[in-house]
Amino acid sequence: MAKLSEANVKKITTRVYIEDARSFKTLLLTSLMAADQIIHDVVTKFHLEQSPNWTIFELCNDLGIERPVRDWEILTDVISAWDTSTSLNAIVMKKYGYKDTVSAKAIAGKYPRVQGWMYMEVKPGKWQRKFFVLRESNIYYYKDSDQLGSEKTPTNFCFALRSTDNIAMFENKKDYVRYLCVEKQERLYDWVLAMRLAK
Repeated sequence: MAKLSEANVKKITTRVYIEDARSFKTLLLTSLMAADQIIHDVVTKFHLEQSPNWTIFELCNDLGIERPVRDWEILTDVISAWDTSTSLNAIVMKKYGYKDTVSAKAIAGKYPRVQGWMYMEVKPGKWQRKFFVLRESNIYYYKDSDQLGSEKTPTNFCFALRSTDNIAMFENKKDYVRYLCVEKQERLYDWVLAMRLAK
């Protein structure tokens, strides 16, 4: 029975960059290890500074996005979702001032409600203004005919929503990641933090 359960455990050897791309540790990760356990193991094993702000980030160079990995996420699942044929992605561990937003305690019993106008990239370089509503763990948007023909982002306050599934699962590859912009920096924080809490 032990051999059967061991056979179902996924193992991946990967580099975890510490703070930046200059220093890394090579780790054997298993599908039994959540992000918070990996942080604890790296800090302990490699004698890093004890800090409650250590956070693991998924750096998706092929999509131009970076996101903090939530404490309960299984890192082998995150890495398995990458397109390995073109991927230049990496795992980075660094201190993060908003660490509390990716912990399990942050979401317990909380259902943030955020709504408002954002711009969504519908095709590369083509943005549409839409009304978004975040309800519990779902985000909805309503179509609006106010289209922008600009090739640059309509504002400087942008973020991305990317699926945690492998890109091969998508018939339309554009549905794998959506880029969004809000009009004010405060709204960017509202949306990003609320979405972390909603999931």
